[in-house]
Amino acid sequence: MHPGGGELILEHGGKDVGAIMQDEASHIHSESAYQLLDDYLIGHTETMLSPLGLLHTITDPQTDIKEHKFLDLRKPLLEQVWTGGFSKDFYLKEVHRPRHTN
Repeated sequence: MHPGGGELILEHGGKDVGAIMQDEASHIHSESAYQLLDDYLIGHTETMLSPLGLLHTITDPQTDIKEHKFLDLRKPLLEQVWTGGFSKDFYLKEVHRPRHTN
């Protein structure tokens, strides 16, 4: 339970609480409070994932393969991943880069 009461959780549930956590007028949160957030994180809001609106940007497959040298979005992906020889670090970095097709 939140030390300030369950009403705060209900009021701000499902929203980005970053600004609320940093609002010195209401309460300064400790480092421990931020660590607890990691334990209770359910998901991210769209603005957390894409502050520049990248989730609404269509990826050009021809440009993407030339720029990132990862997967050709115009071809089947499984074989490319299986035979690509990507390092784990490179794969994890690229697989989490937003790419969207229409």
